Amino acid sequence: MKLIKEESQNEVAVKDNKKKRKKKIIGSIIILCTIIIALCPVLSSIYLWMPHSSGDFKYKLYWNGHNNLRVTELTKKGKNKKVLIVPKEIKGNEVCGLGLRAGLWGDYSVWESEKLETLYVWYNYNSTVVFDCPNLEKVFILNITKEQVFGSRSFGAIAWDIKRYIFNEIYFDRDGSGFTLPANVTYYYNYEGAENYGCYWLDNLEDGEKITYIPAPPVREGYKFAGWYHEPECEKEWNFETDTVEASDEEAYEDETSFIENRLYAKWLRT
Repeated sequence: MKLIKEESQNEVAVKDNKKKRKKKIIGSIIILCTIIIALCPVLSSIYLWMPHSSGDFKYKLYWNGHNNLRVTELTKKGKNKKVLIVPKEIKGNEVCGLGLRAGLWGDYSVWESEKLETLYVWYNYNSTVVFDCPNLEKVFILNITKEQVFGSRSFGAIAWDIKRYIFNEIYFDRDGSGFTLPANVTYYYNYEGAENYGCYWLDNLEDGEKITYIPAPPVREGYKFAGWYHEPECEKEWNFETDTVEASDEEAYEDETSFIENRLYAKWLRT
């Protein structure tokens, strides 16, 4: 009888110990969750301040109501390229600027590259970049509009010795553009209602030069891209191995009638 009573007491003690351990575990979990929640803003800030990289660029994330980022530097891969294209977004985050945001450890960053010659950007960036790129000669702004002007923090006001090119129809429509020049090679989407005034891509070459950099094919819903042609009717395909560019002299930048534009038109096949 005494033995049975002792066994029963042991069982009760074991159950009590299990309950106590369970309570401790639950309590520990609650404390841990509370700490994590409290640290979330700190961890988030640390993550935002950390440098990230993707492909050719290093960047920092910011939060101002929606996800965006600023491209701060070039990666090793980016430094080895002659042509760079700053994307509109990286990993779902909008690219809102080049260089550090004002007030963060100084108000500019440095892009260093011995090989970079040509840079493509979109106008929605503002820039706080110093370009240590001795061979960088041309920057193309792909989407500037008739109404936009270059401000003090825009790309156009940085790196005075680098030539900046825009779509020539916009250039002449605005009666010149201060810091910019008209591009003499234009790739056209070649369909009614196309974005960006129908302009897909730009280049600028000397008279008699061949086009050596070919942009990625454009995309059109319901159609397949089928090459670049000399005319809108797409009868004669542009031969990148033999066809050369015609170019006018710099005086033509002030006279639309004498400016020579080389047009390439996209051909589309319905899918």
